[in-house]
Amino acid sequence: RKRMEQETINMAARSPDDLRCPVVVIMGHVDTGKTKLLDKIRKTNVQEGEAGGITQQIGATFFEKKTLETQTAKLNETEKVDIKVP
Repeated sequence: RKRMEQETINMAARSPDDLRCPVVVIMGHVDTGKTKLLDKIRKTNVQEGEAGGITQQIGATFFEKKTLETQTAKLNETEKVDIKVP
């Protein structure tokens, strides 16, 4: 009950001007392009440095607002998505 009350308070306090950084999880089976997708967004080449192209790591990356806007610009041309990033 206490948790539900706190959640109600938190939901009421939300506003478009008070957003937190997005959390994105990329999951998938072997050889589905997870690392390649992250390399594209980060402008890195992690996959090339891995033995056999198989990535053996778990990591977290902070994407700056400018990077997210740049990388989603093409999508936004056709889908008209209103991306709000803090």
